[in-house]
Amino acid sequence: MQIRNRALFNLGLCFLAFAVLTVLAGCSAPTFLTDLEAIVPIASGAVGSILALIGTFAGQPELIAVSSAITAVAAKAEADMKVLESAIAAYKANPSDTVLQDIEAAINSAQGSLSAILQVNGLPTQQATSIAALVAAINQQLQALLSVLPVFNSQTAGQQLSVTKPISAAAFKAQIDAIMAPAS
Repeated sequence: MQIRNRALFNLGLCFLAFAVLTVLAGCSAPTFLTDLEAIVPIASGAVGSILALIGTFAGQPELIAVSSAITAVAAKAEADMKVLESAIAAYKANPSDTVLQDIEAAINSAQGSLSAILQVNGLPTQQATSIAALVAAINQQLQALLSVLPVFNSQTAGQQLSVTKPISAAAFKAQIDAIMAPAS
């Protein structure tokens, strides 16, 4: 009788261990963290969409100065996104607080570049509205990414942190597509 109870006890321990491992594995990579890596290329593509909107000014001499100014700033934002993608890849390969600082610097630089686009005056209303919506959507996602970074920082480990959950990569892509639909 004692052997039978021991067998049940061991079986119960196995199930308990399995349940704990399943919970830990399920919690180790929340969807919003997995999506962050996919969000950056979408944001980069959205910056490219700004450049495409500027391309609609071709043949309009009165918009050449506006087009040149936005193209220069958008190209800088696009370069910042590439730096951000590289920094995220570097963090995945070798997580460190230093690389997190590089990610933060790239995000801040991209947000600055995107905000500079909004300072350019003289855009036709339709393009200005689309560009402002794209910049707002991208900046919202970048700000959410900034709020998540302290979770990974060793200096803030164990602290109660306020995190803004980014929207999923699929929802972000749909948002960008919806903004671009009227402009097409």
